[in-house]
Amino acid sequence: IVLESDIVSGTYNIADRRTPAGAYYLYNKERNRVLRGTKLPDGTWPYETPVSYWMPFNKGIGLHDSSSWRSKWGGTIYMNNGSHGCINLPTG
Repeated sequence: IVLESDIVSGTYNIADRRTPAGAYYLYNKERNRVLRGTKLPDGTWPYETPVSYWMPFNKGIGLHDSSSWRSKWGGTIYMNNGSHGCINLPTG
């Protein structure tokens, strides 16, 4: 299956939120996941984001839908309003 789409990648201006460069294989495909950041010392999560589609390719980095909180993809959005490193995709 081949798909061409605008995306939003990791936030370029924040070093630990950049999407890692490279060629990867998808580990698997999952439905209805909650993505979380690294657990904080107090036991809470810095963010919890429910997604309908999750396809990891580099540890906690992967492709997922983002239509519930984004209305635009592509262009220079990643410069200041990118992801935590994942590739955000539109659905539908």
